[in-house]
Formats: sequence, C-alpha cells, structure tokens
Amino acid sequence: MHERLSRSALSPLLHRLRAAAVAFGLGAPLAASGGSPFVAVTSPSPGSVLSTPTVDIAGSVIGSPGPQTVFEVFVRTRYSDGTSSPPVNSEFAYDESVLGWSYPVDWDALSGVGTFEGRARWLDAGPNFVDVYVEGDVFGTPSASLAITFAPSPNAISDVVLFTHPAQRSVDVLDVSSAAGRIELYVDLFNTTPATPYDVDLTGTLTLPDLSTVTLPMGGPGVDTVNYLLAPGDPSFTSPVDPVGMRFSFALDEAPVPQPIQEGRYRVELEVADTGGVLASSSDDFWVSDRGSKPFRDVTDEVGLGDVRTQTGKAPLAGAAAAAFDYDQDGWTDLFFTNPSAPDGF
Repeated sequence: MHERLSRSALSPLLHRLRAAAVAFGLGAPLAASGGSPFVAVTSPSPGSVLSTPTVDIAGSVIGSPGPQTVFEVFVRTRYSDGTSSPPVNSEFAYDESVLGWSYPVDWDALSGVGTFEGRARWLDAGPNFVDVYVEGDVFGTPSASLAITFAPSPNAISDVVLFTHPAQRSVDVLDVSSAAGRIELYVDLFNTTPATPYDVDLTGTLTLPDLSTVTLPMGGPGVDTVNYLLAPGDPSFTSPVDPVGMRFSFALDEAPVPQPIQEGRYRVELEVADTGGVLASSSDDFWVSDRGSKPFRDVTDEVGLGDVRTQTGKAPLAGAAAAAFDYDQDGWTDLFFTNPSAPDGF
C-alpha cells in the first residue's frame, strides 16, 4: 500500500517537471523507448554565444519509470563536422569508445529527479553541440543536446588552454607496499592560435587541509617553474601524446609537503603565464587518508550481526544477497541480509 501511494503522489510531480522542462526550453529532453530517463540541460541557455573554449553546464535528470535512479551522465562536445571531444581512458589516452566525460548525478529519491554539473570541453570556433548521455544510450543518440556557438575573444587569455587529469583523487599516506603515497596528475597544454607562438611558465600551488599553501616544484626538486614554448596549433604538450613529459608527481613524505602529513582535502592549482600575465588556470582536489595507522576493526558481534543463520536442512531457499539503506531514517545505514530467520521459515 505504501509503495502504491508513493508512486501515485509522485506521478503528478514528475509530469509537471517534464512539462516544465519542455515549456521553458531546458535543453532538449528526449524520451527513448523502454522508459529511459528524461535529461535537460538547464545552463547555459540554448543558442548561447561563448568566448571561452570550455563552458560549465548544469542540468536535470528525471527518472522513468519507477522512477529509476540515474548515477551519472556523460558529456561530449560535438562539432559541426560531426566529430566530438572524447575523454581519456585509464591509460590517459583519448578513447573514442566511451560515451563522454563522466559527471555524478545528485539524486533525490523522493522526487525521482537528479541534478548534475559538468563541463563541455574544447569548443571549436562556430557552432557546437553539447551532448549528454546516460547509461544505456547509444553513441550518436544522446538523451539531450544543446546548441551553442563559440566566438573566440580577441583577448589572448583564451589562446592558451590548460587542463589537468588526476591519476587518482583518493591517496593513502602509505600504499599497500608501505611506500609513501603521491599526488599525481597529467597536464594538457594547448596553443589554440593559428599563428601566434607563446613562451609560457607553468607554476603550481598546493593548499593543505589546514588551508595553508605551499609552492609546488613543477620543474623538479627546488625548481618552482617549468617553461614551455608553445608553437601555433601545437598539440605536443598534452598528456595523451607525451604522458611522461606532462606527468607531475609529488610525494606526500617529501618537501614541499609539510610533515607530519595532514589528512583531508588537498587542492592543486596550476597557472600558465607569460610576460603579460596569467593566461590559463586549472585546479583539482585530492583526498588524503591514513588507513595504514588505523586498521579496520571487527565490530560484527557488537553491532548485532554475529548470529547470521545459514541455509541448512529443509530451510527455504534464500538467495545470497544483502542491502544497505537507512531503514528507520535515523541517519545510520542499516543492513538487511536474505537468510532464514528460523529453520523452517523466513
């Protein structure tokens, strides 16, 4: 009864949200066969003219039917000639086979509606299309598509583009081999102009959990700055093309990271500058924990999970499964196991 009432109450809300998405032109929500979710890009507005080669986007996802939960969306920039900007794979090489850059969906189970924030990357001058996919979509048929125009600014700040790709965002103070953990990232550096060379310096800072900052040795131990001469249209200073030269690694137990090592969020901020000032910047967050000094503790008995019955004799068959959810809504995760509660019943 409770499930039927919940769905009945939610149905008008979902219909209103879908209608609003269409009425206000929030992207291009498409309903595929088989009850696929509805996706709408809410920012920027359709037909926007942009002066930077990347743009932050936001949108909504409406689950259907059920509603179903959507955990992530995939974003690509599609150009007028039909090509698109694919993301990098785990080997830090561009991968045409995946749907797009992945961004998590902040899902509201009550309403069956989620929101997401992402970025359309590497726009081409002229018409562009931001395509948003969800799991199960076929490449070339996104759940939503937004038309925008990139009109490069004459200001030189858009001539050089900088991106970073963290090797991993969660770092242990000590890894499984007891070696010190490292903050590692790959860098993409582009000169987008057809004729203007750039002589640039790449610098970086690290903000620690206590909000203090240190300068990163981008040029090696004791060298804060690394210099690059960017030829016009030269893509050689990119991590997929040159993964060794554009890979930066900083050990947690070495300078400039202060000791003892702090646990918490670290932020790496990179800047590219020439004599005229800062041309581009990028930042990424890392989470550092010390699981080595805090081993897991077996709390099975004290939380009441020590007496889990097994299937024996004539006990009814129960599949091997478990569910984790906040059953009594007290803020703690509850565990449910599928197993008999008595020798002859559930």
